[in-house]
Order: sequence, then C-alpha cells, then structure tokens
Amino acid sequence: MGDRRPPSPLNHLQPDHWLARYTTDLIDLLNVLTLLVELEPEQEKLLDRICSGPLVSLDKLNEADALVLPEGPGRKTKKEDPKQGKLLDH
Repeated sequence: MGDRRPPSPLNHLQPDHWLARYTTDLIDLLNVLTLLVELEPEQEKLLDRICSGPLVSLDKLNEADALVLPEGPGRKTKKEDPKQGKLLDH
C-alpha cells in the first residue's frame, strides 16, 4: 500500500468540495453518538448487575459443552451430542 501501488483511477472520483449529503451523514453520526452517550448510565447499571450476579462454574460450562470450539476449517468434526444446547434448556 502507500507508495508501493500505482495510483488508482478511483482517486479521480473524489469530490472537490464538501457535499450536502456529507453534512446529513455527519449530523446522523453525531445523533447516534449522542444517543449512545445518553445510554451510558443505563449501560453502567446493567454492567453492575451482570458483574455482581452469580457466576457459572467451570463444571457447569463443561457439562453444557459451552467451551467447545465450533467446527471450522482444519478442526476435527464433533459427533452429534444429545447434550448440545443443555445450557439454554434450564
């Protein structure tokens, strides 16, 4: 990247001035950020409730196979397990 690549023809598609839709997009972004900041007190309360709540033991997580990595490229496939989803069935 940078100086190693030749310039792209797309570089010539840039506007030469600030477009009105940029202002609209900027205002939308500022509104979203404002709303997120206003949610901070509620988010803090929720985080406090979560952090002070009960913990799930390692044994329970292992019983529910919650720590087993999902299948993916290069991973061994796991046979169908009737306990799958047990953590959510309580």
